[in-house]
Amino acid sequence: MAAQFLDSTSAKAVTDAVAELVVQYGSPGLIIIDTLERNFGPGDENNIQQMSEFIAAIDDMKAHFCECCVLIVYHSGHGEKQRARGAIALKGALDFEFRVKKKGYALQLINTKMKDAEAPQDMCFSFQQVELDGNAKSAVLDMTEAPERKAHLSPGQKLAQDTYESAAVKNGIWDDGAFRGVNIADWRTPILL
Repeated sequence: MAAQFLDSTSAKAVTDAVAELVVQYGSPGLIIIDTLERNFGPGDENNIQQMSEFIAAIDDMKAHFCECCVLIVYHSGHGEKQRARGAIALKGALDFEFRVKKKGYALQLINTKMKDAEAPQDMCFSFQQVELDGNAKSAVLDMTEAPERKAHLSPGQKLAQDTYESAAVKNGIWDDGAFRGVNIADWRTPILL
């Protein structure tokens, strides 16, 4: 069930429940909060003060389980898919952040923040259906090759690229069959369509 991390009694109950499991199974390596919205409580995730209180509650829980990593599942915004929704205070408090991008049956795991290390390469996965006991089926992720990350050009960069390519076709400089570039004056000449 969801915990209300903005409520200190509820947050302590989560820590106490994990501590009981430690007695039986040993220290956890990973605690997953799925999702932030369901475990935030009645607060406003866009409110910086309330997000800071949530972060403090997670930090308090982490202090009890020092060798543990806490994974917070969080959704992107409706309009802005490149960042998590809510107060930016959360991203500032994170040690690392990954974004999951789905295309058809493929998933791409993209690092968007790495506090104390170099960012890892993107990872890609495909869904593979598996048979379970009886008539049940499930899916597992199978790692695949990552496509190269494409740079997104601003409108000005796209215009510069298009005019350069047009100037290269019309007035490109060639030497022994190798393209050497474009004279800047030819690149700056407006192209009339």
